[in-house]
Amino acid sequence: MTVEALQSGRRLRAGVIGLGAGQAHMTGYTRADGVDLVAIAGKEKERLTDAADRFHVPHTFEDWEDLVAREDIDLVSVATPNALHAPIAIAALRAGKHVLCEKPLSIHADSAQQMVDAAVESGRVLQTAFNFRRRGDVRTLRQHLDTGALGRVYHTKSTWLRRSGIPGLGSWFTSKDLAGGGPLIDLGVHVLDLALFLLDEPRVVSVTAATYAGSAPAVGVDRARASPASAPDSPTRSKTSPLRSCGSRTAARYGWRRPGPRTTRRRTTSRSS
Repeated sequence: MTVEALQSGRRLRAGVIGLGAGQAHMTGYTRADGVDLVAIAGKEKERLTDAADRFHVPHTFEDWEDLVAREDIDLVSVATPNALHAPIAIAALRAGKHVLCEKPLSIHADSAQQMVDAAVESGRVLQTAFNFRRRGDVRTLRQHLDTGALGRVYHTKSTWLRRSGIPGLGSWFTSKDLAGGGPLIDLGVHVLDLALFLLDEPRVVSVTAATYAGSAPAVGVDRARASPASAPDSPTRSKTSPLRSCGSRTAARYGWRRPGPRTTRRRTTSRSS
């Protein structure tokens, strides 16, 4: 199905892979005009059955490969642990499906580029689920910026303060192999994307980041399990990496370590032109 076919008015047939955040995608598809949710996939049998009953989905699969292989599906939502985004999305794109992928696009720059390449080669749409862009307040702010009501923007600061502790402690969210990173890759990508969107996608010329190992205990979890006392004392700093253009490649190479005080602060700064 080509991009032109997406605009033809024919009802789209969607499949969702993942039973966590994937349920938000299922809700969206069942409420959207012109879309039929026809298949879902997930490893948890009970949750898979419950979701199929709740959203009236005719086809369920425990293996995502079986869903991707179906010829009657036009688009696939990928809402799995981060490490699985790239292999699933690439397979779906090569199978002729459009892909809506949860953030982050991937846990490595190289695999993210492979996803983009697969979309270009197949002529299919690959989009990251940066849903904050579609909020009413964000759209209004973008209008004010576009009309020049706020003048020339020369500095932007984006922050996210999470007050409820570590999400999903003990789950894949706190596994480096599965999640690929911490708060920056999980939550920070939203506010960074909003900054880029509001500024009309400026060309990024450099990126500097600092990340720290200390963290606050999770709500409802024994403090001894999540105590910063067990975390390394040294923050990890990344070198400044030049980028050719916004979105072409992601700088994700960590450099040297510098001893420092234990802290819960996480900061990311960027410079754009």
